[in-house]
Amino acid sequence: MAAERLLIIVLVGVLAGYSCLPNPWFHNAWLVLGGLLCARRLHLPPLRAFWPAWAFLGWMALRSVFSAPSGLLEGLHGLALLMLALLLFFNGARSSTVMRLTGIWTGHLSALAAVISIAWHLQRFGTNFEDYRLQNLLVYGGLNAVCTGLLFGFCGLWLCAMPLTRLTALSSLVLTTGAFCSGSRGAMLSLIVGHLVLLTVRGLKQGWKPFLILVAAGSLFSLSGTFVKRPQAMPAGAHAISQPMARVIARPNEGRLGIYEAGWRTLEAPIDHLIGIGQWGTQQRWKQFLPPDPWNLSGHLHSAFFATYVHGGLIGAGWLLVLMTRLAGRAWSRLRAGEPAWPALLAYGIMALVFDGESLGSLLTLPRFETMLFWLPAIALLTDEARQSGA
Repeated sequence: MAAERLLIIVLVGVLAGYSCLPNPWFHNAWLVLGGLLCARRLHLPPLRAFWPAWAFLGWMALRSVFSAPSGLLEGLHGLALLMLALLLFFNGARSSTVMRLTGIWTGHLSALAAVISIAWHLQRFGTNFEDYRLQNLLVYGGLNAVCTGLLFGFCGLWLCAMPLTRLTALSSLVLTTGAFCSGSRGAMLSLIVGHLVLLTVRGLKQGWKPFLILVAAGSLFSLSGTFVKRPQAMPAGAHAISQPMARVIARPNEGRLGIYEAGWRTLEAPIDHLIGIGQWGTQQRWKQFLPPDPWNLSGHLHSAFFATYVHGGLIGAGWLLVLMTRLAGRAWSRLRAGEPAWPALLAYGIMALVFDGESLGSLLTLPRFETMLFWLPAIALLTDEARQSGA
C-alpha cells in the first residue's frame, strides 16, 4: 500500500504538473526525483506487448543520433525522460486503483489551475475570451492558449470517463469550459471526438452526464460574448450569442500550412523520404523556408504525425502505423467490453496531435503535452494487453 501511495503521488505530480508546475525545470525535477524514489519497486514492461512502442522509439532515436551532433545531448536527455515517464505510466496502469486515483487528483488539481486562470482572466478582461484567449496562469505566468486548452480538455475528459460524483463533475465542467475558453479548435474537436466515444459505448441512459458537461461548457463559452462591452457603432448582430464560437471557426490557420510546406521542402532527396532528416537539432533545416520568427511561434511542425514522417521518414511512419494498429486493436477490445475510458482518451490525443505536437520521441518538446495526450492512454492500453496475456 505504501508503494502504491508513493506511485500515485509521483504520477499525480507528473501529470498535474503539466498544468500546475511553473516551468519545465520543476516538472522534470519532479519526474526524476519520483523515478528515483520508486526505482526499487518498478517493474519493466514485457517485450511481448510493448515491442511496437520500443521499435518506433528505437528507430526515431537511431535516425536522430546521426542527424545533428549539436542536438545529441538534448535529444538523448529528452528520450531518457520520456522512457522514465513511460515506465512510471506502465507501473501505474498495472493497478486500476492507482490510475483511478491518479486521474481524480490530476483532474482536481488541474481544475484548480483552471479556476485561478479563469478568475484572473475575468478580473482583467471580463468575459472577453474572443480577443483574449484563456491561458493557464500557473505555467510560465501564462501558458500558450493551445497548450492550455488541450491539457485542460484532456483532464476534463479523463474525469468524465470515470464514474462522476458531484465534485468530479464540477471539476470536469471547469476544465472543459477552460478548454473552450482557450479558443483552441484542436481541444474542442478532440473533446467532441472523445465524448462521442464515451456516448457511443455507454448510450444516453448512462452517458448523458458527461455529454451534458460538454454541451454546458460550449454553451458557457458561446454565451460569454453577450457580456462583452463593445463600441456602440459596431454593426448590427455583432453581439450575437454565437459570436465567440463563430470567431473560433473563422480564425485563420495561423500559418500551419506554411509550416507543413516548409517541413516537406526539407525532404529534398528520395533517401530523406525513406529515413527522414532526424528529430534532434534539425529545426533550422525547415525554419529557413519560413519568415523571421522572433517569438518562435513556428518552433515545431505543429503535427506530431507529420513530424514523424519528416523526422523518421517512411520507416518511422511505418513503425508508428504498426503501433497505432496495435493500439486500435486494444481499444476495440476495451470498447467491446464496455470500458471506453482509455479508448476515449486515446482518441482525444490522436485528434489533438493531428494538427499540433512536435515529436512522439521526446519529452523535451516545445509544447510538451505529447507524453500525456498520446503516451499515457497508449501505455495504459498496452499494459491491459500485457495483463490479459499474463505477461
